[in-house]
This record gives sequence, structure tokens and C-alpha cells, in this order.
Amino acid sequence: MEFNATLLAQLLNVLVLLLIIFLIYRLVKAWINNHYNATLQRKEIIKKLDNIEAKFNEILVLIKEFLRKV
Repeated sequence: MEFNATLLAQLLNVLVLLLIIFLIYRLVKAWINNHYNATLQRKEIIKKLDNIEAKFNEILVLIKEFLRKV
């Protein structure tokens, strides 16, 4: 696959967007930790957020694999 500046720019935009989403996710998780103390509801929310973080990490791995091929 030959070098394509437009594709590279789009991938960079996607990576920046994912970084922003991840930072917002971390802020929400920290806020929930502070707001809900040790309630069961907090534990359930944190479990769901951890699942989201795992999916986010899977997406990053897929992007890294794609970049290696390019």
C-alpha cells in the first residue's frame, strides 16, 4: 500500500478523537468514584465503565495493527 497523506491525516484525526473520548471517560469515572462512594450502584457503574475501557483498548490494538500494515 503506497503512502497516502489524506489517509494518514484521517487516521490521526481518529486517534485524537479517541484520545479525547478516553480522557472524558477517565474524568467521568473519577467523578463517579467521588460521587457514589462505596455503594452497590457505584460498583455496577464502574464495572460497566471498565468494560467500555476494555473495548477502547481493543480498538487501539486494531488501529495499531492497521498502522503496521500501512
